Amino acid sequence: MKHNFILISLVLLCACALSACEEEQVPAGPEYTLTFEENPVMVSAVGGACSATVIADVEYTVGTDVDWITDVVMASQDEVTFNVATNDADGFRDGALNFLVAGTTDTVRLTVRQIAYLTPLKTSVDLVNFETAGGEREVKIVSRNDWEVESVSAPWVKASKKNSSALSLSSSVNYTGEELEAEVVIASGEEKVTVSVTQEYDNSIFYGASTQMGRRFAYNSDGLVLTVLSDKSYSLGENVNMLEIKFSGAMTGNVLPYSVYVFEVNLAGAVTIAATCANDDDSAIKKTDDQITLVQKTTSQMSAMETSRGKEVLGGVNADFFYGEGSKEDKNNLLQGVMHRRGVCLKDTFDGGPACNVFAVMSDGTARILSQSAYVANKSDIAEAVGGRQIVLSAGETATAKSGEMDPRTAVGVSSDYKTAYLLVVDGRRSVHSNGAEYEHLGRMFKALGAYNAMNLDGGGSSTFVVKENDAFVIRNKPSDDKERAVVNGLAIITK
Repeated sequence: MKHNFILISLVLLCACALSACEEEQVPAGPEYTLTFEENPVMVSAVGGACSATVIADVEYTVGTDVDWITDVVMASQDEVTFNVATNDADGFRDGALNFLVAGTTDTVRLTVRQIAYLTPLKTSVDLVNFETAGGEREVKIVSRNDWEVESVSAPWVKASKKNSSALSLSSSVNYTGEELEAEVVIASGEEKVTVSVTQEYDNSIFYGASTQMGRRFAYNSDGLVLTVLSDKSYSLGENVNMLEIKFSGAMTGNVLPYSVYVFEVNLAGAVTIAATCANDDDSAIKKTDDQITLVQKTTSQMSAMETSRGKEVLGGVNADFFYGEGSKEDKNNLLQGVMHRRGVCLKDTFDGGPACNVFAVMSDGTARILSQSAYVANKSDIAEAVGGRQIVLSAGETATAKSGEMDPRTAVGVSSDYKTAYLLVVDGRRSVHSNGAEYEHLGRMFKALGAYNAMNLDGGGSSTFVVKENDAFVIRNKPSDDKERAVVNGLAIITK
């Protein structure tokens, strides 16, 4: 037992000795103080003169290793001054002042953190490019203040503020035949930023059309157009555009040619649409079949209107269905629908039955396609009106009803804002020239042109598309009878 006690004592003494040796080997801390009142030192985004408070009981020298901190000076033992450049980045940045303790190799680091400088207005891109088919783009906006779209230099690009950090840009299809350029200016107070916008042009998406109006028709035709064989467009003054387009299509399952003629009329401009009749004489229109309603060729009706009113007539089409004199109905050319001229109602009955509808130019100059009930409700506000039949486009939706025949057609449509009217003729019954259309096809044609509502008028051998050329009224389409048919009324484009 005595030997064991001695051995244990020796082990404990050695352990204590080793412990003492280990404590003596721990390095001592610095025998000085060098710290800072703040670490990091926060500086503003705009930079400028800055300072840091130093707590030290030792001498030191100070410098920096970043280029945006300059002019580092030890103003006193307790203060270091320095300059900081502007931070124009989107995020904060860190730099440092490096303090070298005198008589040692120790360096103590003071972090200088500069917050981000967000310009009053900054965009993620300066240039946005659209393809020919158009589309939508979004541009990121960085701003410490509110901003708004100040101007857009061209109508083909639309710009709007999506939210405080996003600008929405959109472009429709480029039908022009050339590349487009525009500028969108956004502003925040006195600060302004310009985003350049371009749009490419590639004619391959227009099925071979060569005119702006033809490209629009072909591109939006919902499969009617396979190949444009020819297209011509004309301007009949700044308020009337005209298109003649011939294309191949497979409406019947076979690829056949179709010829379409269109007037696009801006009713907000210097022209309007007026209802024509024989000799431009209201008495030619009868309310019942007790008397004979007079008929006259469309070209002659337009010539008579121009002569009697002293207004220029630019062109037009035939209009309403009528019961031909000597026909099986034997109703003396009675109109199937209503008719108004110069604010006067000449006929207000629908003798063609429930299928009848109305095209009207209202007293405010806008145009409407009216059902029978809508006609009754708005009758007192109508300036010009003719009757028609099937609705082929309603609120942008094409008709689903079919006639069962691919016939020559005359039809009329209006835009959603009621300020543009479309007069359209499709030739038919001529296999190598044009093969007519169904109601559904008419609706798709009007939708392609930009109409919102449209109505079928009298077709077949009555379909006539007339243009004034060199002081004469000329038929531009090819009536299926090989000659112009006399009709009761028409729609003429006339100066106000």
